[in-house]
Amino acid sequence: MNKRIVIKDLKFVTFVDLKTYVIILLLSISTNLFSQYNENKWIISASFDAVDLYPIGTKVDAPYFPQGEFFEDLFNVSDHWNLGGPSVSISKLIYKGLYFGTEISINRIKKIEGQDNIDFPFYAGEVFVKKTFYSTKKVRPFLKLGYGISGIDRGLFGDTIPFNQYFSRTLSPGLGVQFRITNHFGFEISSSFNKAIDENGITHLRHKASIYLGIGDRDKDGDGIINRKDKCPKIPGLPEFNGCPDNDSDGIPDLEDKCPNQSGEKANNGLP
Repeated sequence: MNKRIVIKDLKFVTFVDLKTYVIILLLSISTNLFSQYNENKWIISASFDAVDLYPIGTKVDAPYFPQGEFFEDLFNVSDHWNLGGPSVSISKLIYKGLYFGTEISINRIKKIEGQDNIDFPFYAGEVFVKKTFYSTKKVRPFLKLGYGISGIDRGLFGDTIPFNQYFSRTLSPGLGVQFRITNHFGFEISSSFNKAIDENGITHLRHKASIYLGIGDRDKDGDGIINRKDKCPKIPGLPEFNGCPDNDSDGIPDLEDKCPNQSGEKANNGLP
């Protein structure tokens, strides 16, 4: 016999906790330490997901009680992870390692502690900001903050129960690592804590394994100087000459050198 699911107020994370998440992420976004800016203009990704309702610190009056404490039994894949997907996202580089994008996700919820013979559709959609660090490296950590809607459909469609009985606005701080294989292709792993803001929503963890495709290039000649700061954007050059080369090594960039292949004097505009 199936157990009745009671929908009550969620109080998994205090308002102070949420402010802390947001402040940490915004501080990380605002800093440019250790970042260089050689990224793709657009990123399109597809993910295989896992939704976990267990290690989220639910209270006795919350849906699906009993659940675990925060991060308890975090890697118990067999008992708690609802594996599925996909998630798809698209994002645009807006400033120095900072991306803005949108994402949609679907899944099936079959594993909830204390519930038997369940099979609920899961839906989520959000907009997000994402800050990538060490952007010239092969391994690049990132922080992410999303805001959107998520929920588990326990009979909504075709039912007379209000939409907000099942779905909630959701705040989703997260972190992950991006592994670049080429300048335009790679994969990511990430996790997010998805806090339901509305009283009947379901707070959950979501883990993702993604592949991504980068479109557009901010550094066409690959010299480490972004196009808008590169005076010679199609020819590899030197940082001290704003991206222009100095083929004769006379200290005068070829752009200003009247004899770019023969060493000369600066007073003579590069002429020997």
